[in-house]
Amino acid sequence: MVTTAWIGPEPLHFSAFANAQGYTQPLEPLNNAVSKSGETVEFEFQPPELRKAYVCEFAQVEATTHRQLMLSYLSRYPTCFAVSQMSQDKYRVFTAGSTVDIRKVNGNFLCKCPTP
Repeated sequence: MVTTAWIGPEPLHFSAFANAQGYTQPLEPLNNAVSKSGETVEFEFQPPELRKAYVCEFAQVEATTHRQLMLSYLSRYPTCFAVSQMSQDKYRVFTAGSTVDIRKVNGNFLCKCPTP
């Protein structure tokens, strides 16, 4: 599977394109861009495999910082992902409770994906 993501100059843009089957894995490339940006910010995923979650729709977000870019993307899916600020520069990302929009199938987290 190939996830296509594009991050351009300021304002920063992130686009997550679904493949022919309708799946994308946007969190890992977005988190890698945040890590490489030089900004003092860290996103911790609980459980760690949540970083590889599949999202079954196209999304595009825009922000002035990589931190805002990640938070903006996550806020598009409040029924899948919850975010807790642990300190000024650290966030924890976890699954939203009591929702059917995110589920674990065969070890993979699926957000807004059709039921197999």
